[in-house]
Amino acid sequence: SINPEILSKIRQAILSCHQIKIKYRYKLKTEISETTLIPYGFLYGQNDHFLVARHVHKHDAENNPRTYSLVNILEVEILPETFNADGFSLSDYAEESFGIWHEKPHKVVWKFSPKVADEVKNLVFHPKQKMTEEKDGSIKVKFEAGGIKEMEYYLAKYRDNVEVIKSEKL
Repeated sequence: SINPEILSKIRQAILSCHQIKIKYRYKLKTEISETTLIPYGFLYGQNDHFLVARHVHKHDAENNPRTYSLVNILEVEILPETFNADGFSLSDYAEESFGIWHEKPHKVVWKFSPKVADEVKNLVFHPKQKMTEEKDGSIKVKFEAGGIKEMEYYLAKYRDNVEVIKSEKL
């Protein structure tokens, strides 16, 4: 359950290009942190929804956008400081990801057995996936993305009905 007031404030900040200050509780940690962010947009996952944002005060080369679980954002303050998205594209960011997990993309090919083919035909694992039906009734899905943890989660539910044909990390 996401606090509607928090969601509304974040939406307003995104649309008006204003920085935000949030109080955030990281999963599996007891402390609450406060940070100032440049909010870019939302990603909606299978079980959780996320804010994609960049730290304002982090000045190292790795200050890449990160995801913040919306249910873990405890407070939001819209700041008077504005931002320029600097060419950031949420859709490009999402296309490099699998679900909400963002990593360096790599090529992936999965082969699903005929037993689950009807279900798999109706799924979109990735926005740029290529899906082909094989002569034996199996389905091959090809795409390029990062997000190994999320991929492992999806593959686990298919157990013996999926084979990883290509992946640098799976």
